[in-house]
Parts: sequence; structure tokens; C-alpha cells
Amino acid sequence: MVDFQDRLRIRATSHHARCSICVRHRLIIRRLGQGPGRLAQIAEYKRHLGRQYRDRQVYWGHRSQSRSDAISGAPIRHLSLIVDGMDQAKHAYPKSESLGSKEFASWSRPRLAATTILAHGHAVVVGLSPDNVPTSGSRTMELVSYMMTKTLSYIHWPNVFLHLEADNCCKELKHQTSLRMMGTMIALHRLRGCEFSYLSTGHSHEDIDAYFSLASSWLERHKELWSINDFQKCLTAMLANKQVRVNEPKRDVVVFDRFRDWKPDFIIGILLVKLMRVISTYITNAVTLPLSWGQWRLHLAAKSMRYPASNLGARAAQEIAFWRASGASSPEGHRGARCASCVQTGALERYRTKQ
Repeated sequence: MVDFQDRLRIRATSHHARCSICVRHRLIIRRLGQGPGRLAQIAEYKRHLGRQYRDRQVYWGHRSQSRSDAISGAPIRHLSLIVDGMDQAKHAYPKSESLGSKEFASWSRPRLAATTILAHGHAVVVGLSPDNVPTSGSRTMELVSYMMTKTLSYIHWPNVFLHLEADNCCKELKHQTSLRMMGTMIALHRLRGCEFSYLSTGHSHEDIDAYFSLASSWLERHKELWSINDFQKCLTAMLANKQVRVNEPKRDVVVFDRFRDWKPDFIIGILLVKLMRVISTYITNAVTLPLSWGQWRLHLAAKSMRYPASNLGARAAQEIAFWRASGASSPEGHRGARCASCVQTGALERYRTKQ
């Protein structure tokens, strides 16, 4: 025992919240005697454990696939992200040994909101916000957007299927804001697809929680952290060690005190801007500004000339061939009342010349 006293220790009682279903089954089994009732409770308990284990297997599969794609050298097709927030009590500031005095015992220190995103095989992003910033779903999605556009800018996202994992609470990802944002990105073809997975309550302790334990121990070593920037530098120094999260080469600690409000009005605004860009491009490439139904038909006829199987395109080609064969003057110089067919044919000929 003396030889292993520096390696063995008595495990402390866990402070993590336990699954209520597990606690209920254990208490019932403990109080039941031998018989069919006890066997039935044991079977229900095993069924519950099997269910949560299958949830973990789904997450482990997404994680391994994401890491494999990251080191394969091929274009990224799948990416797994897990999002969680660290205990705010670990980020109370200012932090100093002098604050342990009795004079400061009644002081209430502000706490930072710390959210971490692990992109398996790619990056670790830590977002810090002061206590006056609401920890809403918009804040989480802003951090996800930051990771996608800044840290992981080398990934071509329209080809990526995104797997988002989190614990079973509404703070991080289980809300309408995340659904709206991901749905908008898929609708705009900025993302190939997205899947949300939520681990069972009381069974959500995964690798990101192991990272939190490491970060907590690191922060305990530093006794003088007076500001948000000090916390940022401290965590950056920890992530500079390549032995921390060896599978994620990119690391970033960002401090942000404002974010977009990803509400339906903001999403609708994005869609309207995208629609206006499409309409602007459409009008710029059009033959004439489509103001009437006849001119819309004219533009559609010109567009259909690219497809030989189209009857409308074939008819337009025949009319243009007739105009060229007859040697008639262009209808552009005519200033009086003009025939609708002539106007249509002349515009089609001009469009064909530009092509």
C-alpha cells in the first residue's frame, strides 16, 4: 500500500445531479424483498440503463465519424459538436487571496458565463460573457456561428451534415432559436443538414465535462484573476498545452458582450435580404424589366432557348431564324405602334446575340 499511496485515493462523493429515475428504482429495489416485484423493478432499471447507454452510443458514433473525417484528408462531410456551460461559480471575479478576509465575506462577486463547444477532431472554442449578458439561446447560437465562420472557416459548410449534442436542458440547444437558425441555414443552402441530440438527464456526463474538471483545476492554481481578460489569458494558456484535447488542434477563447437576437423577425430579415439578392440578380440577367405578363413570357421564352427539348424555345428559334432569313430591319428603330410578335421576336434575337 505504501508503494501506491501517491497513486491511490478514496474517491470523493460526486456533486453531480443524479438521475431521478435511477434513484427511484434503486430505492424501490432496496426496500423490496425477494419475489416477482423485485425482479420486475430490476428489469425496469436495466431497461432504463440500456436506453441511456444507447443514447451515448449515438453520440460516440458521431464523435468518431467526425474525428475520422478530420484526419482523412478528404472534404469534410460530417461534423460533431457538443455544447455545454461550465459552473459559473468557478468564474467569479475578481479572484484574489485578499478577498478571503472577513471584510469581504458578504461581498457578492459577479460571475462569468462560460460556454464551451467541442468540434470533435477540429477545435475547442470557449465563450466568456459578463454577468449582465443574458445566457439565452441566441448567445449559444452566436458562439456556434463564430466557430463556423472564424475558427472553422476552412470547412465548406454546404457539404457538411452537422450533429449537435447537448444535455437535456433548454439553456444551450433545446429551444426554438437553434431550430430557427439551423433551418434557415439549410433553407439557404449554407448547410447540408443538421441533427440535434440530447443526452438523458442525469446521464449527460461526457468528455466535455472531463474538460470542465481540468479547467476547474487549472483555475484553482491561479489565485489572482482580477478581470475578464485575466480569465481569458488563463484559459488560453491552458489550451496552449497540446496535451489538453489532443484531437482538437485549434483552440480559441473569446469574450463577447453582445450578440444577435435570433428571433423570427431577424430570421425573416435574413430571408428577405437573400430574396432581394436573388431578384436583383434575376433582373440584371433578364432581357428587359418584366413589368407585364407578356414580358414575363418573353423572358421565359428566352430562357427556354437553352433547352432544345422545349417547344417554346424551338418556336422562338424558328421566329428568329425567319427574321434573319428575311433580312428585315430590327424593330428597335420603329417609334410608332409596334406588333407584339415583332417586339417579342426582336427582344429574343437581342438576347440570343448576347448569349
